[in-house]
Amino acid sequence: MQFNQSDERVFMAFCLVANECSSRSEITMSKIAEKLGITRQALYKSYYKNVDEIIHALHYFVDQDTQEKFITFQKQRHHPLQGDLVSFFAQEILPGLYNKREYLQVLYNGVADPSWYKFMEHSYTGFVKQYIHQSVPCSELEIEFLARSIVAQVCAVICTWMSCPSPEHPITFAKKFIFLMSHSVADVLQ
Repeated sequence: MQFNQSDERVFMAFCLVANECSSRSEITMSKIAEKLGITRQALYKSYYKNVDEIIHALHYFVDQDTQEKFITFQKQRHHPLQGDLVSFFAQEILPGLYNKREYLQVLYNGVADPSWYKFMEHSYTGFVKQYIHQSVPCSELEIEFLARSIVAQVCAVICTWMSCPSPEHPITFAKKFIFLMSHSVADVLQ
């Protein structure tokens, strides 16, 4: 999907409205149009038909840079981080997510979009499965189970980070991310 500045304005208006609401049902096209300074009819006609359509497009907008990074990583056999999935996430993915933190904070708060986690899980699992298949020696765990477990941990750490009122800059947060991804819960609790 291609997005332009008008789409970004709609996404930001959606986020502003979502931050003012305590439930998904309070987020309306009228409120979003009001934030944009246009009529509800103009929003329907020129942009999106309903709030669900905005949320669906916002998913892809937030995830597009991540998907491009995944593709580049997979295509470049001599990528500097090839073979180190955790460092790839820390150095390549976290900065892009940080740049879209205003959107992610709304998506992660659960009021506006309870389906965001499932979207991320689906988006990341295929990439991680392919990485495991190509780079990880045989494991006692099935690839699907292992990939979904890794993605769940990555998503949990990112969610915790993005749910902070002022998420730490990715340069410093990357060290925490690498630590959390490189140690088991048992290691951390000892």
